[in-house]
Amino acid sequence: MRILIAEDDSASRLLLRRSVEKLGYQCDQAEDGNQAWELFQEIRPNIIISDWMMPGRDGIQLCKSVRDFQAQHYTYFIILTALDDKRYTIQALEAGVDDYLVKPLDRDELQARLIAAKRVTSLHSQLIEQKRELERLNAELFEDGRRDPLTR
Repeated sequence: MRILIAEDDSASRLLLRRSVEKLGYQCDQAEDGNQAWELFQEIRPNIIISDWMMPGRDGIQLCKSVRDFQAQHYTYFIILTALDDKRYTIQALEAGVDDYLVKPLDRDELQARLIAAKRVTSLHSQLIEQKRELERLNAELFEDGRRDPLTR
């Protein structure tokens, strides 16, 4: 699992990166939303953990860009923010965020969210593979249906 961290505060970014790496995940990091967007397009991470308030593209804008871009690959999106009000949680979820964590970072909460993220991204990958297989089989059936069994 590859995780992209988008956090403008260097101390928070370092703490988050160390926590993610201690949990055994490969980690890339961006200093703002625009850099995160560029990295996302390049590396296609499984999970993004983003601060809400960042220069350039904020976490919600980043999430919307990721959701608009998605085709065959699903990226689980976690907002990590100091905004601890339920209306922000709802706003984030409506924008396409999968999960919401409040600062300061709680490593156990982070671990629980990453377990859920791993499960969800795994299910998305399975669905994509099953869809490809069904499309292949449908094309095969279509061709077989066009062929006369007697005359070929």
